[in-house]
Amino acid sequence: MLLIVWRESADPDVYETARTNRLFNGVIPERYPVAIAFAKSEQDIVDAVNTAIQKNHRVSVRAGGHSYAAWSLRSDALLLDLGQYVEMDLDEDSGIVCASPGVTGGQLNAYLSARDRAFSVGHCPDVALGGFFWAEGWAGTPTTGAGHAKA
Repeated sequence: MLLIVWRESADPDVYETARTNRLFNGVIPERYPVAIAFAKSEQDIVDAVNTAIQKNHRVSVRAGGHSYAAWSLRSDALLLDLGQYVEMDLDEDSGIVCASPGVTGGQLNAYLSARDRAFSVGHCPDVALGGFFWAEGWAGTPTTGAGHAKA
């Protein structure tokens, strides 16, 4: 079941923890989502977006919280937190892995390593793939033959 922490009705400490606990940068902006929804599945994402539509709220998305500017924090939007939505599936025939946005580079590497595979992810193992791919994450240097990642 989808957990939504509403700014107006939650305990202030619970709301503030939900708003800030996954932010990478210690500088917390003064932006306050109307609610934070913690998705664990595709259906949770659908439910959160439908809730935002029904209540006439915008939606912002946080995959891992590694944006230096905390772009996922949008005042008066429903913040869809994907950090608990962690699924991976490797198609052995094609070699293609499907991973949900909340999967971190460290989790992906561990998953692939156990299957004798690898993928060049960011240098920080707790960066979620959602933000990494959205921002064309840097996966290496020109001297290694790696470069910007694309979804």
